[in-house]
Amino acid sequence: MGLFSKPKHPYWVQHSHLFSDPEYICSECGCKVDFPQPECPNCGAQMGASRDDANWVDEAEILDILMGDK
Repeated sequence: MGLFSKPKHPYWVQHSHLFSDPEYICSECGCKVDFPQPECPNCGAQMGASRDDANWVDEAEILDILMGDK
């Protein structure tokens, strides 16, 4: 599997945030949960590992701009 190729099995997409707990979104149906589970409670997909979306990086950049650091 290449660096940007999608896994062949369903997975949780972890959305990490700078000032709040992460959320996990099902790659199959888009269901949001507070923590990764073995299967999606909405569509029943059997989950593999999660992947981090790293939204906190964008949030940190916005905070830098608002604080006048850039």
